[in-house]
Amino acid sequence: MSDSNNPAVSSGTIWLIGWLFAIGFAKLTGWSIFFALFVWPYYLGAAAVKP
Repeated sequence: MSDSNNPAVSSGTIWLIGWLFAIGFAKLTGWSIFFALFVWPYYLGAAAVKP
């Protein structure tokens, strides 16, 4: 059974494509890419969950 019609999968894929485009557009290199891919989304999600 395919999950390609699942809205969560589709929106996650679109978010990832947009995020990678933003990294390329900002011309990030080296450690900046690491922080943009892993650290910043963590803090963004942690801030969104706080009551």
